Amino acid sequence: MVLPLVIIGGIGGGGDIGLALVLKDYLNLIPASVLSFLNCPSKKLPVPGKKAYKGLWIPSVEHPRLFEAKLNVMEPNLSVFAICTREHWNVVKRGLDYFMKLFDPKITLHTDLGGDAIVLGYESNFGSYKTDALGRAALHYLSTEYGVRVYLAVGNVGAEAWKLHELVAILKYLKEEGVFVGSILPSKESLVKAKLLASLGCSGMLPLYLNAVEGKKVVEERLCYLKPPIKIKPWYKYSLIFDLKELCELSPLCMKARREWIGGLKGWKSLEPPAKLKELLKYYEDMGETDIENEILKIIESEALSTSIFED
Repeated sequence: MVLPLVIIGGIGGGGDIGLALVLKDYLNLIPASVLSFLNCPSKKLPVPGKKAYKGLWIPSVEHPRLFEAKLNVMEPNLSVFAICTREHWNVVKRGLDYFMKLFDPKITLHTDLGGDAIVLGYESNFGSYKTDALGRAALHYLSTEYGVRVYLAVGNVGAEAWKLHELVAILKYLKEEGVFVGSILPSKESLVKAKLLASLGCSGMLPLYLNAVEGKKVVEERLCYLKPPIKIKPWYKYSLIFDLKELCELSPLCMKARREWIGGLKGWKSLEPPAKLKELLKYYEDMGETDIENEILKIIESEALSTSIFED
């Protein structure tokens, strides 16, 4: 089977793009280009390079957290672009529209490590949610305005700021709503480029994910901002695939970003969950940690991904 050209990219910056490299090689995807969403320009990440067009950047600045600027080491023939989510929506929209004129993609696969990209807005802790929410909102725009099929892959799900009973409830909810479309356990052979990428910058989540796929249970050395010993949950090795359009529409956080862009996310407070999710949260709240971990694995392993989602 020959899969069509896709667009790949990270949805929250940092090492997220490394997961895209893993899945590209494991699934034999042919990327037409990279389009990542970055937390820039900000104190954490300056202007990433030069402009391809208003709102669309070509990452080239040497920065330990700007992995997109290092991709030419692994993929010298792949064009790489980025959207700065801290820019005004009208600027971002112009960049997205120009990108569509350049490539006219039918499918995108964007990646997140840690799980902030599946935050709905009902959780008690949102982690570093803003860039991920804005990236989701921008991809929702591509889906509704251009008919692009947009997918999200998440590795190390729950590694960032999640309470276990909330994580399992959200995963169960997303599965029941048809948003979770399957999981992937990549081969160790597909990690080669991502390992090289991880060695070129500072990421905690990317090397954590790579260690998980290799079968490690504990990491004894420091991984950027993660201090040892770092315990690896048994499901970190999986990549969870979600229908990103449907995910955004189930998330009041994402839809607020879609309507109001970054201004809609200031001072976000947890919302009352819908009845179905509320019941799930109540059900799992008093469950023991081991039982919750087994339930998370059961949910993830129950849906093996069919690559037919990437077919025209």
